[in-house]
Amino acid sequence: MLALIKKILYATDLGANAPTVFNYAVSLARSFQAEIHLLHAIEPLGATGRTLMRSAVPEKQIDELERQGLEKVRKEIHRRLAEFAKHELGTADERATLVSKIVIAEGQADTVIIEQAQQIGADLIVMGTHSQSTLDRVLLGSVARKVTHLSPIPVLLVPIPGER
Repeated sequence: MLALIKKILYATDLGANAPTVFNYAVSLARSFQAEIHLLHAIEPLGATGRTLMRSAVPEKQIDELERQGLEKVRKEIHRRLAEFAKHELGTADERATLVSKIVIAEGQADTVIIEQAQQIGADLIVMGTHSQSTLDRVLLGSVARKVTHLSPIPVLLVPIPGER
């Protein structure tokens, strides 16, 4: 039985190589007449960031500042993703046909990607590989590595040119 791909989750950090990876998602979507959901994960403010904020801002204001800042970031990333899709796909008709939704979610990237894929009923996750040094790959692993190990949904990893 052939795989039926109707929903593709394209996870991106909007880096310089995002178009390369997106082209794979688009090609598959065209071939299978599937829809693409664009996803960007925003990592939460870590302990170090909160500690730095506490040194300059009263504790009771930190949550509100974080909420306001996160909302600004969400809006900007949404705008950038919409512009990205517009630039890469060209016609409004093709964008409307292929790109079903833009999602910006907060959390650890690997967890967010898997949760969003399950939530939308994705048949495939498409993402690029980002690996720094060999030591980073061995000790920490990458988001792509974690997603491929933890996802119950098939994952297409697109190697980023020059990073192999």
